[in-house]
Amino acid sequence: MKKFLISLCSFLLVTGNSCFSQTGDTTLNYLWSINLDNYKNKPVDTFLAKIPNGYLNFRILSPGNPKIAQVLSIEYTDDVYAWIYVYNFQFMNPRSETMTWDMSLFRKENVDHIEVWKGVDCYNGCPDDAPSVAKPPRGTGRN
Repeated sequence: MKKFLISLCSFLLVTGNSCFSQTGDTTLNYLWSINLDNYKNKPVDTFLAKIPNGYLNFRILSPGNPKIAQVLSIEYTDDVYAWIYVYNFQFMNPRSETMTWDMSLFRKENVDHIEVWKGVDCYNGCPDDAPSVAKPPRGTGRN
């Protein structure tokens, strides 16, 4: 009986976890599986070295105030995004009247928060107050 219970628990852990962490999108599955807390307070480049390359767009955004950088947006096919937030800048000046920022300096900044989205659904790193169908940050043209 003990052996059966251990086997059953093991089976449920393995199959249950894969049921909740798999979609039909391999990029999303990969980004969903990453423990984003491992990248807090580490350079943005640390996270960028871990994620898949085949992105469509890679740019710094300024949600909220259009002249203050805050997010690195990485866009993949099928409306999959990784949002890397930086709040305390040490290398790059986040203020820009022309909304042009130095990507190489942003990549040196420490990560405060990372989110993974597919369309309007947050899959990983979701804010605690996010509804089940949340929206990407403002100022991205996607809300």
